Amino acid sequence: MPAYDNDHDQLRQSLVLPRRTAVMAAALILLMLLGLSSLIWQPSGAAEAAGSAPRTAPRTIDALVWMPDSNSLLFISDTDLYGIAANGKGLRYICSGIDFVLPGPAGQLLAGDGQSLLGLSLLTGATFPVSEKAPAAVNMPDAEGLRRASWSLLSNTAYYGSADGDIMAYEAPTGKLTPLEKGLDPQVSLTAGTLRAERLVFWTAAPNEAGQIRIRDLHSASARSFAPALPPGRSPVWLAQNEIAYIAAVKGNNQLALAKVSPQTSAVGANATGATNAALIYQSAFAFQTIQIAAYTDPEEAAAFISVCQPLCDPYQIYVVAAEVNHTKWYRIRVGIFKNKTDLNSALDRILPALKTAAAWDGKHFIATAANHFGWLCPSPDGSFLIFSLMNAIYRYNNRDQKLVCLYKPAIYAPENKTNAILSPDGEKVAFLDESGRLRVMSAQGDQLITILNR
Repeated sequence: MPAYDNDHDQLRQSLVLPRRTAVMAAALILLMLLGLSSLIWQPSGAAEAAGSAPRTAPRTIDALVWMPDSNSLLFISDTDLYGIAANGKGLRYICSGIDFVLPGPAGQLLAGDGQSLLGLSLLTGATFPVSEKAPAAVNMPDAEGLRRASWSLLSNTAYYGSADGDIMAYEAPTGKLTPLEKGLDPQVSLTAGTLRAERLVFWTAAPNEAGQIRIRDLHSASARSFAPALPPGRSPVWLAQNEIAYIAAVKGNNQLALAKVSPQTSAVGANATGATNAALIYQSAFAFQTIQIAAYTDPEEAAAFISVCQPLCDPYQIYVVAAEVNHTKWYRIRVGIFKNKTDLNSALDRILPALKTAAAWDGKHFIATAANHFGWLCPSPDGSFLIFSLMNAIYRYNNRDQKLVCLYKPAIYAPENKTNAILSPDGEKVAFLDESGRLRVMSAQGDQLITILNR
């Protein structure tokens, strides 16, 4: 008979961590923006090196990023950097030793090699040092973040979290690099009418303020930041000038949270930081739920149980979530992911009568919070919608009518696969890795799905 552990999941943020570095030849990117990608991308299937020895086809895909033209992507395979067109043509090896990439809006490409911030030419694959302040490494031991960076369209400045936990500002025109304050995953506001209106949102990982969301005015003389009165969380993004979305930590679980913030700081000296009030909206609205029907400490018993019960739960998927409780590893057998009680109750009405016919099931079940391993939160250019992944499923949240739509439902839920769905700069296409590791592209409405790199 199955054993049962506590329902209270200690969820870990599991998101692929993109990392970038290096100023790229401006003329090259401008040509790409004009659509002259034939100067860069080789014929389909080629993996020819740009600046050194050719490489074979990539073994893995990590750190997906769109180029500014929305017509091509970069990704890292181990530490090899590749490019591919959004239609699947022109797979091309660029260079090695890269663990972070950040294409800029005006012809810059930043990259990282784990130790330094680099400049990179896509034409030759050559790199050159920019700074010893390297972007934050994958799997930082004290904070599981997204390691995102962002460009200011108004000042041509890149912002990233460094390996030592500082928000760094890199001014592309001058090459000046300035540490701002402690934080990770900085994102520049989407809508800014003037230079003084542009702001940065980020989160902190310091022991005494872990998960604190902070906002900083980028161009004010005082250069203050403030902490809205929000629950702890990470990886915030802007939906509007005063509205953010982020992954909140609520009762040990990760949830998609939205908040309106009010920049009313308290002034106590020129560099003071002050807390503000923030009006929360839709907080905890998207705590996805699942049905747990068993839990085992023996993975073979868990697999045997699934083989018997999967047909009885059709069309809902059975999957395993591994968790450690009191130094014991449990394999939790769960059915489906549901975004509302109506869908969940409909599933219960369908599967419970069938499960009762199985001798392997002891008749026990309960409703649990789904293993909310969110991928990147990717807002549209106008902030009207948000794209994100959750256990290989891809969702679109429409900010104007607060509707949540599943754009892509995987054949297999795989909690251990930590992938991101990324929205193109024009807001029209979504690139992602599916549950089989294939690189795919679809429209932001969930149609026109194609495979551009088959693993």
